Amino acid sequence: ISAKNYMAVLKPQHFREFLQITLLLKNLVKKLRTRDKQKRKYTARLRLINKQQNDILSAISHEFKNPIAAIVGYTETLEEDPNLNLAIREKFLGKIHSNALKISHMLDRLALSVKLENNDLSIKSTTFDLDLLCRDVTSSLQGKYPHRVISYEGSSKEVYADKTMIDLVITNLIDNAIKYSEDHVTLRLSEHAVEIIDRGIGIAPNELELITSKFYRVQKNSWDNSMGLGLAIVSYVLKLHHSHLSISSTLGVGSTFSFSIDAFHSASMAHHHP
Repeated sequence: ISAKNYMAVLKPQHFREFLQITLLLKNLVKKLRTRDKQKRKYTARLRLINKQQNDILSAISHEFKNPIAAIVGYTETLEEDPNLNLAIREKFLGKIHSNALKISHMLDRLALSVKLENNDLSIKSTTFDLDLLCRDVTSSLQGKYPHRVISYEGSSKEVYADKTMIDLVITNLIDNAIKYSEDHVTLRLSEHAVEIIDRGIGIAPNELELITSKFYRVQKNSWDNSMGLGLAIVSYVLKLHHSHLSISSTLGVGSTFSFSIDAFHSASMAHHHP
């Protein structure tokens, strides 16, 4: 062909050689395409991880700024005025203590979030009053969102579960409810379940199935989880506790996120988590 002798006839063995070369080239092209696809996926994954790390750093800066500023402010006032009224002095010391506890709590939340992301998690269940935890979470988030109304309905309820994880679950669900609504949010503890009710934009039926996907975002708004876990990991935590996240929603009316606490009892949970 290179000699422009187009009438030449190739011998059978040459056909076989060309066929073999063609097959090898096709396989090579296929492998290159597969590697290129894997490389693009890996690059996209790296970009996503970098974005998440930046989001976490931004969230840490935002979340820690207020309690640290409060501690610094109260401490400076105490140092500048040694003759400060005793009642005010005790009040300021109480504020310093509560903000220090808040920072400690946020560090626990952050450490747990990282463990969950890395699938390096073990449940540490203890017996505690879920009612007190719900009240603490409500109070903490009311402080975070002073212009919003977060109401709580419930009474004493002893459970056996990982307190830090359940704290995270409830905090995350209320946080999301606040960001998705303009009216007040209600946290309700009943005999068998915990419910978080909001009057917000609601969730379309076709989006309900996707809502717990790890990186899914509802249109119109984004799940600005701050240091939250995201609903996918909330579902994972509840699964570890033999419970599950239930979502009911009406578009334009609001949503109810709930989970059963029937398995949060010493008798049933202690068997799985001594």
